[in-house]
Amino acid sequence: MPDSFELASLADSDTDAQFLSTSQRSERSNSVSSGTRNRSFSVASLALSFADSLGFTGGLLSTYNPDAPVLIKRLGLFSGLALVIGLQIGSGIFASPGNVSANTGSIGAALTTWVIAGLLAWTGALSYAELGAALPHNGGAQVYLQHVYGPFLSFLYSWCAIVLLKPGSAAIIAVVFGEYVNRAAFGALDLSPTLMVWLDKIIALVGLFLAVLLNSFSTRKAASFSNILVICKFAILIAVIVFGIVYAAAGAVEGHKPGAFDNGIWSNTSKDISQFATALYSALWAFDGWDNVNFIAGDLKEPTKTLPKIVQFAMPTVIIAYLIVNISYFLVLPLPEINATNTVALAFGDRVLGYTGRLIFACAVGLSCFGALNATMFSSARLIQSAARNNFIPRYFAAGEEGKVPLRSLLLFAVLIVVYVLVGNFEQLVIIYGVSGYLFYFITVLGVIILRFRDRTLYRPYKVWLSTPIIFCCVALFLMSRGIFSKPMSSIITLAFIAAGVPIYFITKNTDLFGKA
Repeated sequence: MPDSFELASLADSDTDAQFLSTSQRSERSNSVSSGTRNRSFSVASLALSFADSLGFTGGLLSTYNPDAPVLIKRLGLFSGLALVIGLQIGSGIFASPGNVSANTGSIGAALTTWVIAGLLAWTGALSYAELGAALPHNGGAQVYLQHVYGPFLSFLYSWCAIVLLKPGSAAIIAVVFGEYVNRAAFGALDLSPTLMVWLDKIIALVGLFLAVLLNSFSTRKAASFSNILVICKFAILIAVIVFGIVYAAAGAVEGHKPGAFDNGIWSNTSKDISQFATALYSALWAFDGWDNVNFIAGDLKEPTKTLPKIVQFAMPTVIIAYLIVNISYFLVLPLPEINATNTVALAFGDRVLGYTGRLIFACAVGLSCFGALNATMFSSARLIQSAARNNFIPRYFAAGEEGKVPLRSLLLFAVLIVVYVLVGNFEQLVIIYGVSGYLFYFITVLGVIILRFRDRTLYRPYKVWLSTPIIFCCVALFLMSRGIFSKPMSSIITLAFIAAGVPIYFITKNTDLFGKA
């Protein structure tokens, strides 16, 4: 799951992250090669790379601009691994397991779904690695869409990122935060399900409000705060694995079958394909973030070699980690209890350590989610500001000095999140995010196949087997089709948001529609 851009500061920098234009790069090359190394403080370097590539040609946003400022950084293999692993492991593994097992019906089917989701993310990451090695510019999918299809689809991706993908992702994180805090604070009370749902939303909005306040006062403090909270999610992940093994071993000594394994791993497996698609969306949410390393392809040392290595090391690491964590859940908790909750880590903590464990696990996951929400606010507000400066949205939201908090764009982003939190629950938001995300993943990976035949002379330092993007595209098509059939309303809302960008593209193509800030 892409807990936004919270680990970007792990990357070592050869400079103090100054922005340089093309004309300045050669002047700086000597100083870069001198070996001076400082550490970047910003958690938003990935977002800034994306925003800075939102060039503006002929009145149109979303074309890659080679003269746009870039962050001069040189990331090695370890830093890249930290990014892609850290950006995947997040709130998803603490919220999705219940939805996956509830829709698949059995332990075996649930674990299989996690493996399929991981392999799909792996094929997507490998396909992106080919594009990233051939087109080693910052910007990720936006740059690839521009190169393969032209400005229209690149514009739609930019539009979708700002009005759907980024706020949708933040809303999911806020909802998970609300559910964990609510159940830790009020779970012991006999409250109605409806009241609990609204308490989830209220607490999610309180967390959002606090994140807005934190980002409003200090850019540096907001960045530093997210970096501190990164440790929470890794600590809780390790704790789940360790306590799961210890709990299962203690039960084995006493002669008890552990947790959910008492009825066999394949019993009650669902035969509904749409349910499997819903489960797969939930699992894929936990893996989402596999594409983020391509946002910094231009900052990697020897990107043509480093990018594929990062993918090949990171993806199996995350898949294995998720399988072990899920097995730990199943070793400790009965299957019906897992199926009934989005706060499986809280239930896990309660079972292994009692009420104290419940509070510890809830606080750790809640802090991790808040850190992710804070980092998302930090980065996405600057993305919106960049879009406003390029006439993509009203220039009113472009206000703000360089290095200062872009308050107007921050508030706009917060309003979008509020809407998503109020109208959707975890499963609905995951479907909305998944359908829109995998639509553009599909189109982008399809570009690998198109370029193989259309541009045979393109230098490709790294090439995947052609079957890799084909498999990804086929599964992505299945996911989108089943998502539309199983959750038609959520899918219609998603497609309507994307379609709204079409008239804006043509209206703003050669027109200064929104005027000055």
